[in-house]
Amino acid sequence: MRIKLNICLIFLICSCVLLGSGISCSKINQINSLNAEMDKFIDPLDKADAPGFSIAIIQNGKKIYQRFVGLADVENNIPITRKTIFSLASTSKQFTAACIQLLSEQGRISLDDDIRNILPEMPDYGNVITIRHLLHHTSGIRDVLSLHNLAGVSQMNMVTGELISESKTTGEQVYRLITRQKHIEFQPGEKYEYCNSNYILLALIVERISAMSLNDFAQKMFFKPLGMKNTYFKESMTADIKNLALGYRQNKEGQFYAESKLWQGYSAGAAGVYATIDDLFKWSQNFYKNKIGGPQFNRLMTTQGVLNNGNKIEYASGLFVSDLLGLKAVHHDGFGAGYRSAILRHPDQKYTIIVLSNEATIDIWAFIVKATELYLSDEIKKDEKEQESETSQIPEVNIDPDLYNDYAGDYQMDDGQVITIAREEDKLVVVPMGFEFIPVTETKFFIKEMGAYISFVRNENSEVSHHIVHVGDQNIIVKKVVPTLPSSELLKKYIGKYYSEELDVTYTATVQDDELFVQIADLPSQKMKPVRQDEFTALEWNLIFMYDDQNHITGFRLDTNWIKNIVFDKK
Repeated sequence: MRIKLNICLIFLICSCVLLGSGISCSKINQINSLNAEMDKFIDPLDKADAPGFSIAIIQNGKKIYQRFVGLADVENNIPITRKTIFSLASTSKQFTAACIQLLSEQGRISLDDDIRNILPEMPDYGNVITIRHLLHHTSGIRDVLSLHNLAGVSQMNMVTGELISESKTTGEQVYRLITRQKHIEFQPGEKYEYCNSNYILLALIVERISAMSLNDFAQKMFFKPLGMKNTYFKESMTADIKNLALGYRQNKEGQFYAESKLWQGYSAGAAGVYATIDDLFKWSQNFYKNKIGGPQFNRLMTTQGVLNNGNKIEYASGLFVSDLLGLKAVHHDGFGAGYRSAILRHPDQKYTIIVLSNEATIDIWAFIVKATELYLSDEIKKDEKEQESETSQIPEVNIDPDLYNDYAGDYQMDDGQVITIAREEDKLVVVPMGFEFIPVTETKFFIKEMGAYISFVRNENSEVSHHIVHVGDQNIIVKKVVPTLPSSELLKKYIGKYYSEELDVTYTATVQDDELFVQIADLPSQKMKPVRQDEFTALEWNLIFMYDDQNHITGFRLDTNWIKNIVFDKK
């Protein structure tokens, strides 16, 4: 009797809890089943001797899934727990934007203010750059992380993202580099181009208007009121954060090293927030509960930018507003110094997923897509599911690999960037990234990583002259180039030192075995591939030598994917 009574009592207590929470037993069973599927997806990544991640899935204000995988500190065998703090990298931008929006609501700034009214040290580029331009990445200001790379302050491998040289910059050094730039990349409001400089400048605006540090302002206005006790803007290289996960990357031998120990540069505003997954749960719920900022806060944070031509862009205030699997999604992710992070909300479904990782190459978006497919399967539009299925099941055909010899070579885009396509055994790949061409026909291929089709085109002599990149409704022509090899005499003219006032750095050009090498400061030399007369390329660089009226080399112009027209004068 006593046993039966206890069982009945337990049943009654559980029923009351479930009914009180508004979750039925059938719903609990369904969630448990979905959680088991999510576990199966994650289990292969759960390694006892490797870095890992925290993941939380929230719906209707309740955590329906949470898991902690791997080590926060590999050397000392410290596991990741709910108390582990991660760097958010660029996911931090929404917190900087929130500070700006709050200052705007308080009437202390207007989003249409000229930034030079607050930051008079910024150059006058002939056009007004507003706070709104900074928020939406439409300012045209050059990206400071790319500038650091070109200046040799923090040299990154642009393909792998691996740090080549240490970064230990202060806020003063970062601001000085931004303000040294004599040009912007485009007229403010003309287009969207993601740029970390924008948010570093927004952080400085917060500090000057509030007369507080960015961290102190965020603590007072957001973190403390929301109970985010383990969230900080790290503003100093020497700041010590307890329970911090180290950010890791694998070397060529497969061993993990703490990349976060190498990257200690100033980036507060564009990055710099450190937080636990539980604190980010509280942050995400403010978008529904409006505890801080009131009902208009969510609207202001998710209002997308508008270009001068009236076109709306996906970027709002530190957040992207787009679709995922046919569902409206508000999100931002980040990566750097061995960390990866993402917060994504499907606001119509009151659904959030948060992923924080201390392993540089982990595919956090695979978690996000898988979780959305599992937990919101009934909400995903049928045509979106079919489209995803079609993309993931591109029909492969067998073609003669010798055709790849014709397709291999260098192809130059309109902005000067050169893309190398090569045959590797019986595969056609983009070098050095390794993206593989999946054949659809003898001339048409699909590249999964780009989500694009590529068609090769021959001229009247049956020679491959260009390829066409098909992305959405765009057809981008990329011409094949036959490099013009410079003579030994011409190569000797390139030898020398070249100085950029904007970067405050000297490049050294040398020649070895009839090949040109360029060295940034005292970093390893980079071999340059000839494209045409006086023009060379290397990874994302495009370098063109310049002459005076007497045909003497005066310097060169350097263009990259992100920055154009950096001028170097020959010493």
